[in-house]
Amino acid sequence: MATQLPFSVVSFNMHGMNQGLNVLSSLCNSSTFDISAIFVQEHWLTPSNMSTLKMFSSNYIGYGISAMEHIVGLNVLKGRPFGGVCILLKSNLANNVKFKYCSERYVIIAFNNTLLINVYFPKIVNDDVLCTVQSTLVEIQDIIDQFPNHNIVCGGDFNENFDFLSNRSQVLACFINNNDLV
Repeated sequence: MATQLPFSVVSFNMHGMNQGLNVLSSLCNSSTFDISAIFVQEHWLTPSNMSTLKMFSSNYIGYGISAMEHIVGLNVLKGRPFGGVCILLKSNLANNVKFKYCSERYVIIAFNNTLLINVYFPKIVNDDVLCTVQSTLVEIQDIIDQFPNHNIVCGGDFNENFDFLSNRSQVLACFINNNDLV
């Protein structure tokens, strides 16, 4: 019987690569904690700069996407950058990845018998945003259903206070309950 090594996950909302650079560097080079996966949200990188995060540390391999692919493809980026999600997985574990999917709002990696899901949701402030969240959850659920015997580690920025559920945020609570998440 193989010994199971500890697997640890940290979630970090960077509020921009420049702003979160020092903390991310500390997480990637920590001698105190052996972090297996780092879930990053809001890196604010354009598609041409994603390699900055994907290859940020020789200790990790990055799986992620810019949230600005569509907008940059249309024209020159105007205003503040936004969004983006990435999972940094310890380099020595990357050979065990058998599935990966990157979207503007989530990244999913099938790793051994585990699904790693990193999400970045908008705050549900109106019905349009609620529809975005619902369709994103349907996409994620479709992938979860492809891996019925996998454990799920889901983290990130849900932009919701689960202590005070509103009618709109119930959709997130249902997703959590339906997938036996805590």
